[in-house]
Amino acid sequence: MVGLAMLPPRPKPRPRSSHASNRAERGASAVEFALIASLLFMVILGMISGGLAYSRKIALIQSAREGVRYGSTYGTGNGPIPDSWFDAIAQRAVDSATGDLAETWDGQYVCVAYVGYGSPVTSTDDRTRKREKSGTNAAVYTNGSLGNSSSWCFDDGRGSNGNERRVQVVVRRNSRFEALLWSTNLRLESASVGRFEVTPPS
Repeated sequence: MVGLAMLPPRPKPRPRSSHASNRAERGASAVEFALIASLLFMVILGMISGGLAYSRKIALIQSAREGVRYGSTYGTGNGPIPDSWFDAIAQRAVDSATGDLAETWDGQYVCVAYVGYGSPVTSTDDRTRKREKSGTNAAVYTNGSLGNSSSWCFDDGRGSNGNERRVQVVVRRNSRFEALLWSTNLRLESASVGRFEVTPPS
């Protein structure tokens, strides 16, 4: 058309390179995988360490119960209760934990107590006594009294009226819960008590 300037044709946009597009998609996929994998590994590691801690807790429960069961029917002989009586019960508890209560474990602790009639008593040999041992340290034997719960392994709620002789066992150790970037220490403990079924010391 006369009098009108002819405009140059608009250049067509260049098609995006398929190679560049593929690289961008691969980069985004790698970032997404890294985020998802981190969360997945955290969950898996948490499940594994949590399962181990739960298994160890079950072992401690079994250990304390077996120690009490054994001690409830284990005679003390005549005279004062010997250290060997406490040692045998403690060893039975450790053995029942199938390796989860070895003295090399962090925070390992075993307490065995005989809670006697206290005062007055029918015999000077029928007195409350306990044995405590932590890790590789030597065992400590302590004489106590029925009315003083600090001389027991734990306050079992059965009172101190002297109506019942009983055996107590407490076992303890540390474990660790880990979930990739986060972790915490756990203290695992179990306590058990049972009536002393054997004729008391005389």
